[in-house]
Amino acid sequence: MRILMFLFALLLLPCNALALTVPGLTMGEAASGMGQEMDAQLAQRFGHTDGVNGISIIVTTPVDINNFEESSPVARQMQESLAHWLVGAGYSVQEIRKGRNLLFRQDTGELLLTRDKELAALKSVNSVMILVGTYTVTSKSVIFNVRLMQTGGTEVYAMSSVSLPINGEMRALLGETMRGGGIMIEPTVYNRLP
Repeated sequence: MRILMFLFALLLLPCNALALTVPGLTMGEAASGMGQEMDAQLAQRFGHTDGVNGISIIVTTPVDINNFEESSPVARQMQESLAHWLVGAGYSVQEIRKGRNLLFRQDTGELLLTRDKELAALKSVNSVMILVGTYTVTSKSVIFNVRLMQTGGTEVYAMSSVSLPINGEMRALLGETMRGGGIMIEPTVYNRLP
């Protein structure tokens, strides 16, 4: 029901409207709403009435809007949720973090995905679009802004925004961002001991 309310509200907003906050919205629901909004924009832009699928997309991790060199677990989880939706919708998602070999580590087990560019596969990745994004952490929410852009160019084909309320799950995913990044969470309940 919440996702239906979210999607209906998205339809009422112009593309340049502020990100909508829906209480209790999960990251999966937010990714689905953003994916559907961008899918509709692509279909309209390219003249398809039944959506656009089969297009090859690289999905990157959203970065901190104030520092493009920084990200967080909450942004990496949003990347995974968006990639999941895109694959389910029929898009061809290119994995760019796949390593050349399995890496075995005693403390974490075997790993194939990597963020070390030296360990990444050396094959070239061909895609039509790249999904890029930013996130902003406020005292009450995390705002994601994502764009589907032309690979190798600057044209934006579709974009979407969502604001997720900060709850216990979000706090855990934000981790160091909230402790060390200068974001202060105000308690909503105060207690005084005698």
